[in-house]
Amino acid sequence: MAADVAVVPAQRNETLASPPQPYSFRAVVLLHLIVVSNQTITEGMATKTVDLELKKAFGELQHKMTDTAQKLKLADMQIDGLKKSKIHTELTVQEIKSMPPKTNTYESVGRMFILRDMPEITQDLQLKALKYEEKIKTLENNKVFLERNLKEAENNLREMVQQRKA
Repeated sequence: MAADVAVVPAQRNETLASPPQPYSFRAVVLLHLIVVSNQTITEGMATKTVDLELKKAFGELQHKMTDTAQKLKLADMQIDGLKKSKIHTELTVQEIKSMPPKTNTYESVGRMFILRDMPEITQDLQLKALKYEEKIKTLENNKVFLERNLKEAENNLREMVQQRKA
């Protein structure tokens, strides 16, 4: 006699799933706002228009926060990449300077290599390192601006929650 047991196949990514992460402050505030706004919508007709406006403003702030957070992550990744490239360039300059002055040096251009003088190559590499440094400074200034915007958006959300509680 066959048993009435349903066999459910295991999901393929079951072993690769990451453990649940704790909620961030932003996520808790967002969940709280959603719960509060959903409760007040059912309370009465007069509060519906206010709640819809609040919900719309909340959605805009949430979008601004997520957009700013993504831009911050992108800036961090770009800064890391530029720092690695700068270090690589500086190490290359050090290595070239440690070689004898008459050593043949070649610069790669596409698929070919061009014979160049050592001082030209070191000068080009030093200029490249300076450009990396300038780009890093620009991105860090942009990052400070984005962090300020993110804090401002978080403060606006807190104010909305406080006004809603009052």
